[in-house]
Amino acid sequence: MITEETLAAGLDAFTDDNGNDNEAAINALAKAGVVKGKGGGLYDPSGAVSRAQVALFFVRFIQLIVDAGQLQPL
Repeated sequence: MITEETLAAGLDAFTDDNGNDNEAAINALAKAGVVKGKGGGLYDPSGAVSRAQVALFFVRFIQLIVDAGQLQPL
């Protein structure tokens, strides 16, 4: 299942997360299309995340699982 696989590493997607403990995960999620950042090459890793943003993360992640054939669309 995709949930048991590690996401592929991504390039440095954002300029403001350098040195952040979660930079590798942020880059992998950006490469997978789950996170898009705030625009202008920024992610704001210490900023607040709204409910709407979390919902978008969730929808994009579920879409990855559907695309991998591990979950049937509703």
